[in-house]
Amino acid sequence: MKTTKISTAILWVVLLLAAHGFIFTTFRSYDYLTRIKMPDVSLWYLSKSLCFVLVLLIGLGLLRLMKNYGRQGFFDQKSVQIVKAIGWITMGLALPNSVFNVLKNVVDAQNNKHLDQFTPVSSWITDFWIDLVSESHLYVLLGMLLLLFANFIQRAVAVKSENEAFI
Repeated sequence: MKTTKISTAILWVVLLLAAHGFIFTTFRSYDYLTRIKMPDVSLWYLSKSLCFVLVLLIGLGLLRLMKNYGRQGFFDQKSVQIVKAIGWITMGLALPNSVFNVLKNVVDAQNNKHLDQFTPVSSWITDFWIDLVSESHLYVLLGMLLLLFANFIQRAVAVKSENEAFI
C-alpha cells in the first residue's frame, strides 16, 4: 500500500513536469514561428511538444492501470488494452524523439556556423535513421516488452476465467 502511494506520487510529479514541458515548448514553438521567424527551431520545439504529449498519455495510462488494479486486486481485459496502448505509445515515442535530436543538431550546427544554409535532406534522413537506431531504440525495446507483458496478462486473464468457469 505504501509503495503504491509513493509510486502514484512520483507518477504525478512526472505528469506535472511533462505538462509544464509541453506548455513551455508549445509556446516557444509559436514564438519562434511567428515573431523570430526560425522555422527549424519551431519544428524542433514542436517535436519536443509531441514527445511531452506522448509521455502524458503514457502517464495517464499508468494512473488508470494502477487505479484499476488497486480497485480490483487483479488485472482484467481492460488492463490488457491499457498495457497494449502504453506499449504502442512508447514505441511511437521513438519517432518524435529522433526528429527532435536531428533538428537540435541542425540548429546547433547553424548557430555555430558549421553548416551552410543548404544542407541536403538526405543527410537529415540519414541522421534520423542513425539516431533512431542508436539513440531511440530503447523506446522500441520497452514498447515491445510492454506488448509482451500485455500478452502475458491476457493469457493470465484467460486462465483465471477458465478456472472460475470450472468451479
